[in-house]
Amino acid sequence: MKKIIFIIASITTFLTLMGCEDESNPVFTAVPIADSITFTNTSFATQYLLSEATEENIAERFVWTDADFGLETNITYDLQASIDPLFETFDVVGATTENNTVVIVKQLLKYASDLGLDDDPETTNDSGEANNKGTVFFRVRGYIGAGTANLVEMISAIE
Repeated sequence: MKKIIFIIASITTFLTLMGCEDESNPVFTAVPIADSITFTNTSFATQYLLSEATEENIAERFVWTDADFGLETNITYDLQASIDPLFETFDVVGATTENNTVVIVKQLLKYASDLGLDDDPETTNDSGEANNKGTVFFRVRGYIGAGTANLVEMISAIE
């Protein structure tokens, strides 16, 4: 009888230990879907007339598709701008959890200053043209996580 009780107790203990799984903390792996974040408004103005009198006005509203990481999660977006087309250096001009943000004239004036542009028609660039035109490049970065250890991100094409 002792052997039967011992065998039943052993089997019960074994099954109890083998049946325990930690299902309260499911693990999801976010995988960025290639090219899922793109600008939807691609008809940006070719020229912006900038003035300190209108520096608080909206110059452009950037709208993009939602980033797809293969699961439902909170996504943060950074609109990045650079005068360098390779984005070796850039600024974050807007951060949001929405899929759009604005750039105001004041921000573009900063880039005009960085490019050495002015509104004096007598000032010319190296090719002899008026020094009042330059290019600013934009892209959007969508990411989940914080810090660098668990960060998953995707970056749009440069506009």
